[in-house]
Order: sequence, then structure tokens, then C-alpha cells
Amino acid sequence: MAQEKTAQHSNVLLWFIALGPAFFWFAHLNINYILVPISCAIGGRIFMYIASIVLGGLTIATGLKAWGMWQGLSDEERSGVIDEMEGSRRNFMIYTGLLSSGVFLLAIILATIPTLFLNPCTMGGRI
Repeated sequence: MAQEKTAQHSNVLLWFIALGPAFFWFAHLNINYILVPISCAIGGRIFMYIASIVLGGLTIATGLKAWGMWQGLSDEERSGVIDEMEGSRRNFMIYTGLLSSGVFLLAIILATIPTLFLNPCTMGGRI
């Protein structure tokens, strides 16, 4: 019974590591889209910055967890995933989470940069 719970917890953690960064990026895009009228109403972009920091931080935390799990693998397991693209599903999901954390953190940062320079309220509804 305890082994089943541990295995189930491990599977949920692996899926979270693999898919979490993409979800955080998707949430970042949608939340910032929703926050534009609110930011215009209050006269500042602070909520957009807070959303970017929180979701970027969650992406970093997911990447750090993936990094910790990656460091827990043996050298043979790591080289099997990187060199030969062989190995277990667990190792592949850890590697996927490690790489996707970096990619989606970069996407969150790149989506945040325009809000530093452009005011979304001055666009007048134009794209």
C-alpha cells in the first residue's frame, strides 16, 4: 500500500515536472491578457509584473526540482538519455522537465519585456 502511494506520488511529480513549465507559460499569457484592462483601470502595470514574477518563479522551482532529480541519476542513466536517447520513461521525463523549464522561462521573460517599455493602455485597441 505504501509502495503504491509512493509510486503514484512519483508519477504525479514526473508529470508535473514535464508539463508544469508549459502550463505556467500558458497561464502567464492568459493572465496577462486578462490583466490588461485591470492595469489600465488602476493606472499601473504592477499586477502584470507580479504575475510574471510568480509564474517565472514557479517555472524556476520546477526546473530546480528537475535538476535535483537529474543529479540523483547515475552517470550511466544520464548518458543513456543524452547520448543514445535510451532509458526509462522516468529519466526521459526528468530530462524533458529540465529542458522545458529553461525554454518556457525564457518565453515568460520574453513576453514580459514589452510590458517594461510599452504601455498596453496606449495602444487604443490596435494590435
